[in-house]
Amino acid sequence: GQPLGSYGDLGCFSFDYVKTITCGEGGALITNNKEFYERAHAYSDHGHDHIGNDRGAESHPFLGYNYRISELNAAVGLAQLRRLDEFLALQHTNYSVLRSTLENLDSLQFRTIPESGIPNYSFLDIFLPDEALAREAHKQLLGSGIDGCFYWYDNNWHYHKKWDHLKSLKTLGSVNSYITDYYEKNKNRNFELSDRWMSRTISFLIKIGWSDDQVQERAENIAKILRATI
Repeated sequence: GQPLGSYGDLGCFSFDYVKTITCGEGGALITNNKEFYERAHAYSDHGHDHIGNDRGAESHPFLGYNYRISELNAAVGLAQLRRLDEFLALQHTNYSVLRSTLENLDSLQFRTIPESGIPNYSFLDIFLPDEALAREAHKQLLGSGIDGCFYWYDNNWHYHKKWDHLKSLKTLGSVNSYITDYYEKNKNRNFELSDRWMSRTISFLIKIGWSDDQVQERAENIAKILRATI
């Protein structure tokens, strides 16, 4: 009954251009813990404690980084935040049109939503019968001009299969021994169960700028392509 990011000690959000709300770039952290807030506040700005009116004279309780979002980006984010409920409602509507159209297709599976939960309406995920059909369907969808259609299994950013830079710890900076020991133990770990699902998954981005006609046409085109493929 609570949205992701709103429970636990900390919530983290990304604001790049495909997120539910966007600042163009950047992210945010939320917390009800004053100590965590002050640490994050300082850590994101070179470790400044932000006490007083002379930035050059501020103390530095610890080393920090330059993770500050710009004021222009933050202003965009605040304007977006005021429209969050509107955006979520639009995503829900467009998601529902796509989902209801594809539900009529045989051989498709959808995510199982936990009891009392709701989907993340920013993407609609479908599972095809096997990897070969998923690959062919994705190829046909892209070839037919369906944008915002993703096959994460071969994606070198979102799934472990292509994370050679991480598994090999290829970095321009130093890495502490805890991390090196962890990855040495886990670099050859088998993710067969995850692979079984991800190799069958296609995800569709849900945009809020579609008109009613556009989302209906898109849903029908996707259904037509999938029907011909599977």
